[in-house]
Amino acid sequence: DPGRVEIEITETSMLLNAEETINKIKKLTENDIKIALDDFGTGYSSLSFLRDIPFNRIKIDRSFIKDIESNIHSIAIIKAIAGIGDALGVSITAEGVETASQISLLMRDKCYEHQGYYISKPFEQTHILPWILSYESEIVSGTLTEKEQICLV
Repeated sequence: DPGRVEIEITETSMLLNAEETINKIKKLTENDIKIALDDFGTGYSSLSFLRDIPFNRIKIDRSFIKDIESNIHSIAIIKAIAGIGDALGVSITAEGVETASQISLLMRDKCYEHQGYYISKPFEQTHILPWILSYESEIVSGTLTEKEQICLV
């Protein structure tokens, strides 16, 4: 089912041949394939891409997340990206999340999707099902807080 596919495209790769890339992305989305704009904020960010391309997700680069606890500029940028995502109806995912404190700050700024070592370190495909089952059993047993459940879903 094409609706289950999400392709990540880095912001920098979009600049190579922007018009052709935009046309290809539009064809993919017409076939229900989802498009994520990866590493947002690290290349030559253009808001026109967000206006002209039907992205389903924007992934905030980890460079903004790593110092969210101490850098007011990173916090402001994350808050702005989350606001843009909300206004456009686009999911926002924070990459490189490594601490509970980062998750708290992200959630406060309405960024509810997180990716990084705090959630899980990368592992082999054969470990995915046991990880999901373990997570589900923690939800059923009530050992995860509501906040942890929201973060991991």
